[in-house]
Amino acid sequence: MTSLPGPALDGTHAIRHPLAGVFIALASGIAADHLFDVPLPIWCGALGLACLGWSLLFWLGRVRASGFVLWLALLAMGGSWHHFQWNYFRYDNIVFCAAPNGSPVRLQAVALEVPRLIPAARFDPLSPFPRGEQTRMNVAVTGIAAGTSWKPASGKTRLFIGGTLTGVRPGDRLTVNGSLQGSSQPGNPGEFSFYDHRRGQRSMARVSVPLVECVTVGQSSSRWNPRWWLPRFRGQLAANLRRFVGSENLGLATALLLGQRDLLERSQVNAFFVTGTIHLLAISGLHVGILASIFVWAARCRVLPDRTMIWTVILLAITYALITVARAPILRAAVLLEIFCLGWLIRRQAAPLNSLAAAGTLVLCINPSQLFNAGAQLSFLAVASLVWSAPWLRRDKSLDPLQRLIVNSRSHWQQKLSAWGRGIKEMLVLSLIIWTVTLPLVMYRFNIVSPWAIVLNLVLWVPLCLALLSGFLTMLLGPLVPALGELGGRFCEYNLNLLQTCVVAAADLPASHFWVAGLGTVAVIVFYFTLALVASYKPARPYWWVWLPLTFSGLALSVWGHQQLSNEVTGETTARFTFLSVGHGTCVVCEFPNRRTFLYDAGCLGSPQRCANSVSRFLWARGIRKLDKVVLSHADADHYNALPALARRFSIAEVCVSPVMFENPDWGVEQLHEACVAAKITLREIQVGDILFQTDRSVVRVLHPSREGVPGSDNANSIVLRIDSDDVRLLLPGDIEGAGLESLLSQQPLDCDLVLAPHHGSLGSRPREFVKWCTPEWVVISGGSHRNIDKVCGVYQENGLRVLHTARHGAVSVSVDARGMSVESWWAEPARPTNFQHSAQPNPQTDKNSGFAHVP
Repeated sequence: MTSLPGPALDGTHAIRHPLAGVFIALASGIAADHLFDVPLPIWCGALGLACLGWSLLFWLGRVRASGFVLWLALLAMGGSWHHFQWNYFRYDNIVFCAAPNGSPVRLQAVALEVPRLIPAARFDPLSPFPRGEQTRMNVAVTGIAAGTSWKPASGKTRLFIGGTLTGVRPGDRLTVNGSLQGSSQPGNPGEFSFYDHRRGQRSMARVSVPLVECVTVGQSSSRWNPRWWLPRFRGQLAANLRRFVGSENLGLATALLLGQRDLLERSQVNAFFVTGTIHLLAISGLHVGILASIFVWAARCRVLPDRTMIWTVILLAITYALITVARAPILRAAVLLEIFCLGWLIRRQAAPLNSLAAAGTLVLCINPSQLFNAGAQLSFLAVASLVWSAPWLRRDKSLDPLQRLIVNSRSHWQQKLSAWGRGIKEMLVLSLIIWTVTLPLVMYRFNIVSPWAIVLNLVLWVPLCLALLSGFLTMLLGPLVPALGELGGRFCEYNLNLLQTCVVAAADLPASHFWVAGLGTVAVIVFYFTLALVASYKPARPYWWVWLPLTFSGLALSVWGHQQLSNEVTGETTARFTFLSVGHGTCVVCEFPNRRTFLYDAGCLGSPQRCANSVSRFLWARGIRKLDKVVLSHADADHYNALPALARRFSIAEVCVSPVMFENPDWGVEQLHEACVAAKITLREIQVGDILFQTDRSVVRVLHPSREGVPGSDNANSIVLRIDSDDVRLLLPGDIEGAGLESLLSQQPLDCDLVLAPHHGSLGSRPREFVKWCTPEWVVISGGSHRNIDKVCGVYQENGLRVLHTARHGAVSVSVDARGMSVESWWAEPARPTNFQHSAQPNPQTDKNSGFAHVP
């Protein structure tokens, strides 16, 4: 709210927007604690000293100095609040029982929502083990079994139940038997940290339940308990959508109206992502704006008195924010709407910047980790762009008297068409401004540029609004008037079909999107800091058609600077070989001093998309945008299923395969071949004796298989690479076993420095004979955590070898230069919370007075 009269942009700017200073102080403290992890006693001491200094300076009449000290107090408050929320949990929180690899557990819990039924994933030949039908829900833990008794426990967790669980309402007490697993740190450099994401939500544990029968519903909660009204209402709205909206569009409808993406197919999400319209699937200010516009239209029609209508809008906005779990974008929109409505009621104009700062302050007070959430960042950045650009767009719309006379002399339809044209132009300019301002953050977070989003967001406006309007009416009025629900559901389906058709068609257009290495953290911070300084300086505010080229110039300069730094990294004189952590699978990134980059395999037994994301983010973090070769050892999906996605993101010169790779192709191999042909990648067959690459310092040779191959499975015909770089020798044997391993061991013995364990550390790969043949010093096992590899590790270690496992140590990086070889792991030790071993007693890191424990 404005607190002083006067123009919006003058010397009283800071006074007229006091909450902007509050928001900046809180955000600065949160960022400082997140970056430096300042101990809580230091934050509390700084806060106490700042409050004491403010009181003294204010009493002495030093207003400016006291204001600055008060700002420092708010900074310390933000830092202490973030440190507490990030590090401290109750000593009996379920997270302290969660091991990274999972362990059996029996819990007592209370259902926090209606179970969400997730249909089985569609068949994907690249996914060896597709997900079956599943039920997901969030619960609050109340107890954990310790032998034959129950111990108190707390915290929230997610249940993943195999099958369809029905008959559970929010508030019901459950007994759950399953496997408790904690969130793990990212296994590779540059990879998105789901651990940090879940830690910010204070829910770092998940329980996998194999069967519905493992969940027992105990005492049901009272239907009259107000605590469960909103979750049950949310579940009823979802049931209304299932009733009136067809199954083909149900996933898109629940995502748009309730913010639940569980029912969406991966291909649907990917189409919205690459076209830059993924924000449409997140509950945001658009939904609140459409809901408010309905009542504004009703107010103009005099359906209800103005004040009654305003109070109705206020209550509905609050209710909708609570129903959609008050995510940061919708909370921001709801706060802005509430401030606008309250300002209208008291006849005071709301200052946009102050209102936006109020929304940001509330979001940080609820959850300080939202400061680092990409959705929240993009939401506030987009609205800030609108707040800044609105005055200049209004200035462009002003007409001199002669132009106004010419416009008034036109016919009614000409004036309407002219007004619509100006409106379309204004929306297009706004879309361009938002796209330009958010582009560096999108590149940094998602490594993609979607130029068609500028026009597509404008084209999708009409079907989106109609789908939301009809969807709201269907959810709210469908059970009361079934005929209206059927009509609204059909109309919503029609607009959703139109929406999805446009998005899918745009995703297939030429140059619809570009995958990029993105910007570095420092470049993004410098860019936005400079942008904020220039935007806040009134004489430097040009018209939008001058401002946009300047912004593009700054962005281009940032990209150029980041690429120069990346070139320095990739142009170093050290050869680097990185064994990525991709679960049960293999991907080795080979970087040579002449900036040649190879991949040896790219796949895993899990989601091919997740594997491709891990590999892509590592390559982008290294500044790599093209691959000279990709060697696929053999025709098992866990060695190649990420390549089709990588082929759409990187320029790949050629893919090397064995002579028997495509002899008996299955559906997955056929899809791999089609992806290579579509990307115009050269397919090359290699065999024993071939030299893939050679310089004066490095050479890569093929040791297996022969042209005819050997009898047996695909594993027996795995491509085995010998890499000599300076005086270091590495061996990459794939999944070689059986007759192929026999053939390899019959060759002249090698003296290797480091080898990749054959077949992910399987005992069937004859580890004793293998290490006697190649005599390595280091062994790297690329595999998942589900397999017990203690026996094979013991075999290697009894021969004096040092063993690293990507599931236990993260990515393993081997650096080779003229001085020799150095080996590093991404995880020095696997990160995990302190385990209190199912005991209700505080562990040594517990503050007994507060009942909270520190999570490292």
